[in-house]
Amino acid sequence: MKVLFTVGYQNKPLSYTDWKENGTGGSEYCVINLADKFGRDGHDVYVTGQVKQETYNNVKYLDYRNLPNNQHFDVVIASNYIHYFKHLEEKNITFDKSYFWIHNLEFYPFYNGEVLPNNGLDYLNHSKLTNIIAVSEWQKGKLVKKYNINPDKVKVISNAINPQDFDDISQEKFKDKVIYTSGPDRGLWNLLQIWDDLKKINPKLTLWIANPPYTDNWDEWNRIKRDFPNYDKNFDVHYLGSLNPSDLIRQIKSSEWWIYPSQYPETYCITALEMMMGRVKVLSTDTGNLKTLLNNKSTLISSFTHGKNQEQKSPFLEDSDEDIENKNAGLMRYTFVAAYAFSNEQGDKLEENLNKAETFARQQNWDNRYKTWLNMIQDTLPDEARGFRPPQDSQRLHNDLYSYWDNKEEWTKKFITYSARTKEWDLIVDEPFDSCFTFPLFTEEFCKKIREEAEHSNSWTVDRHENYPTTDMLLTAIGMDEIYNDVMKEYVMQLSIYLWALEGKGWDDMKSENFLAKYKPNAQGHLSIHHDRADITCLIQLSDLDEYEGGGTWFRRQKKLVKGPIGYATLHPGNITHKHGARATTKGTRYIVVSFMENRES
Repeated sequence: MKVLFTVGYQNKPLSYTDWKENGTGGSEYCVINLADKFGRDGHDVYVTGQVKQETYNNVKYLDYRNLPNNQHFDVVIASNYIHYFKHLEEKNITFDKSYFWIHNLEFYPFYNGEVLPNNGLDYLNHSKLTNIIAVSEWQKGKLVKKYNINPDKVKVISNAINPQDFDDISQEKFKDKVIYTSGPDRGLWNLLQIWDDLKKINPKLTLWIANPPYTDNWDEWNRIKRDFPNYDKNFDVHYLGSLNPSDLIRQIKSSEWWIYPSQYPETYCITALEMMMGRVKVLSTDTGNLKTLLNNKSTLISSFTHGKNQEQKSPFLEDSDEDIENKNAGLMRYTFVAAYAFSNEQGDKLEENLNKAETFARQQNWDNRYKTWLNMIQDTLPDEARGFRPPQDSQRLHNDLYSYWDNKEEWTKKFITYSARTKEWDLIVDEPFDSCFTFPLFTEEFCKKIREEAEHSNSWTVDRHENYPTTDMLLTAIGMDEIYNDVMKEYVMQLSIYLWALEGKGWDDMKSENFLAKYKPNAQGHLSIHHDRADITCLIQLSDLDEYEGGGTWFRRQKKLVKGPIGYATLHPGNITHKHGARATTKGTRYIVVSFMENRES
């Protein structure tokens, strides 16, 4: 499918690179992760809005001013800003379906600095708005009431995290360490007001504050940071600033407590998931979706509110109604301090909560959320727009290529070489140079038939890789991806485990991208020197050596050219050590299949 994400306006341009280096906000984090899943699955993915131009994992980030005109997308997924209809119409961009993904209690009706007519409400009834996506049932109820929306039009797909990111980081946990990672309007000021009382109960407590990058210039931060020297000196409060995802996870995993006296109406709360995954003890109010999300997994405290402001922001940041604020502040102080003291006496219960919380958080992952999104989209798209459907029997040239699941034994005898089937690696694998291995995997019949199937489908494209473009097509385009992955699991992954002593690893630990590529003198004859975004690269030669001249894979550092016979596989590390490129094909056509295999935790 051709998928477009729109993100509207940002404090600074949205960037995959900046997220990896500095972190980002919650809704931006969700867009990056979901777009990444679509891209890794082989879809043609764009992210536009106020973004930094770059390409990662088949996802093209383009500022809205640079998005080409006169395009058609199968699906548009718009985050928070309803103006995407107007913007795409001005660029003559058409689409089949769209999903408006609202992360807060309201959407943003702005376009080019102006409020849209009727606050953008007319767009909620647009014929191409397929569904509104809420992140929790609690939020859905609020949106339906606020905007008078038909409940059937609102679907709930919760946000998620990447649990493998936590598994990959080993970090000692420090007793009495408290962490705060949200914006200042979501409970920080409240926490600082009760901090001295918490310290009286436990003088060993330390507080570590990490702020989201989009809050750097907020007045609340400036006000609080002015007082940090005094807090740091007298109350063990430490300011970390904005952290990249890895450093943030380290801080979370090293913390014992997340104390969250917030009155902000959380629509979901990714931070809560992160704390669960990091096995951090949670002491929180029950505002918004927190009551459902944290129930039976934390110590919950009834929120403190006053009147109409209860779903707007913390009364502690209000300038009016001082008497009520002081009363609520007193209640907040007393209740949280008492709850902390009580919780410290409930060690067994807290440990039980930690186990429940971690199990729950691990299930809230982006792999599962991507499947939910994909199933929803494909259920509502017309058949011709769904993409990546295996060709029907009548559309195939070689039905025997697709008979793998019907008779795996016969298929293997026909298309996998006898030597590969023996798996006697020491006898069949050559090493032309260090950590580059070759062996005969596929028969000549397989190689010629899959080439013919590819040409018959005519699904070649040059748009999938921006920096190092190839004339290629994903194996999903000809319905061969699942079969090919099973062959990779059976032979290539087993060999990789043997060659590199990958103890404890298997195919389930890997993700792959499989595609056909071709090189011709009068089209794309070569490929520049590069690294693959892969832990292991596997290349299959699909052409006889007498079918083309030139060509082959050139490894610059090792000064070696690999150019094997038809059906031969070449394995090498994708990153760091084996920078390579494709030598120019000077005559004929060279066909290959490439697999980028990457650890799921990478």
